[in-house]
Amino acid sequence: MQDIGHCFLPHRSPPRSTSAPPSSLRIAQLTDLHHWPSTVHHFAHPFTGRTLPLEPHPPPAPHAYSRHHAIALIARVLAVARPHLIVFTGDILDGRPFAGLAPDSFVEAFEEILKPLGDTEPPTPWAFTPGNHDDDGAPWRRVDLLRLHALPGCISARATQFDHTLTVSVAPPPPQDPTSHTPPTTRLYFLDSGENSPDPSLRYTTFNPATVRDLALRVASVPVPDAPNSPARPSPAPVPRTSHTLAYFHIPLPEYAGVTPVAGTHGLFAAALHKPGALVPFPLYYPPFPALIRLLGLDRVAGSSTENSGAF
Repeated sequence: MQDIGHCFLPHRSPPRSTSAPPSSLRIAQLTDLHHWPSTVHHFAHPFTGRTLPLEPHPPPAPHAYSRHHAIALIARVLAVARPHLIVFTGDILDGRPFAGLAPDSFVEAFEEILKPLGDTEPPTPWAFTPGNHDDDGAPWRRVDLLRLHALPGCISARATQFDHTLTVSVAPPPPQDPTSHTPPTTRLYFLDSGENSPDPSLRYTTFNPATVRDLALRVASVPVPDAPNSPARPSPAPVPRTSHTLAYFHIPLPEYAGVTPVAGTHGLFAAALHKPGALVPFPLYYPPFPALIRLLGLDRVAGSSTENSGAF
């Protein structure tokens, strides 16, 4: 796993709704936006054969995916939460509607996603981990998505692989010198959790075994060794020991099945009921089976690979 050092995130005043200290790190995680090119208005689903409307401008057509709503959601998260960092955890793009377009067309589409981040003051830094659809059926290779690290604001600019780590901390408000500031640091891991597997019984591929072994050694080691500083915000001062560790990836782990969400609702089972026979076998999608499944708590499923990587 690649260690790219430390990055100071720009100071940002907290939202009025929080009572946390101003120096507290705020990270917003966004996933499954399934963004597509503005020139494509319909998508023929390869499995169901249905043609789905892809609505590029408001108001959206009934049951349509909406490019406009995804961008508006990002802008609202930035305005309400005022995060120091946005982490895009996979399926930010959907490679399938790009079929037939240029191999680098994903760059312009991702720049559309980043525009609200650049419109904040100061611009909001970001990071990215790939999902199973970012290159699904796309005219580019998965490794080509590493070019996204070179786009403005990415804290992973020095990373040459998806599996990498760095520490981050919030810089003090200006005009203080960030090199004289020693706030708590957070270690972040960004991991490639796999893509669609050619073996339907596995559903997805999973983490690189070498990455899992490296992750286990790093998490167990105290303290984590210092590494070169990030060019985004170089820090000649020593970086203190990390106080928290977070890992970001797209495909959930098998151990997540049966877990009650800390906040919000678990909607995967409800979504699966919209594809009877494909994801929920006959006759379990007919009443009273869905209600019974929820009563027993068996609806809290994890859309994971059946191959356990040991990452948990």
